[in-house]
Amino acid sequence: LHKVEDLASDIAFIEALRDRLLRRVEAMVLKLERLALVRLGDATQAETLNRVRQFAHVALKQFRQRFEEQDAQIGEVMSALRHIEGHRDFIRGNRDWLYRTQRAWDPILATWDTAEPVPDEAMRVLLSRTYHFLAPRYMPTTEWVSTLRPEKQPSVRGMVW
Repeated sequence: LHKVEDLASDIAFIEALRDRLLRRVEAMVLKLERLALVRLGDATQAETLNRVRQFAHVALKQFRQRFEEQDAQIGEVMSALRHIEGHRDFIRGNRDWLYRTQRAWDPILATWDTAEPVPDEAMRVLLSRTYHFLAPRYMPTTEWVSTLRPEKQPSVRGMVW
């Protein structure tokens, strides 16, 4: 019974994160789309808006996928009750990732919660701030592998400063 209560608590926490993260990112994306319909003052601001929109869509897709995986896992209630340990670990792993992500996003989302999609100086600053937040997290990257690279060295665990 205690394990079921723990599982229910974890699921409730994830539902709260759906409101505090996913719904707020969806609202931010909607404001970005509205702003894209307005003619912006200069090309630089328009380019920043386009990049922010791209990154925000990547983030939103990632969050939706994470919640869909979570929903699919939770949907198997009988299986979850038979194999509660494995399901609990999966749910808690997702819960923890979503919580950390929500904490990182919270300051930027708090600003977007009250932002009006109008092309003014405050929006220019917010777009710039949002770009600087999203770019390192969601910019597409390509990893190049050198054909001249020596054989793989054994990996060393630990952080090197």
